[in-house]
Amino acid sequence: LPLSLPREIGRLHSLEDLRVMGNPFTELPDEVWSLPRLAWLHLDGEQWHHVPEAMRKRGKPVIQVI
Repeated sequence: LPLSLPREIGRLHSLEDLRVMGNPFTELPDEVWSLPRLAWLHLDGEQWHHVPEAMRKRGKPVIQVI
């Protein structure tokens, strides 16, 4: 069953670097993609089910899967 970060993360308008590693999350809420200052997104391995293609092409945030 997919487990997502809380939607309230969208309230963190100053967030620039998001590291989602070492936890059970497998999906990101849509609110992550509208964070205005988010420049880096670090994800842990193959547990991620969905990163929208539009976000991969946008170039920001820079997505790093470790």
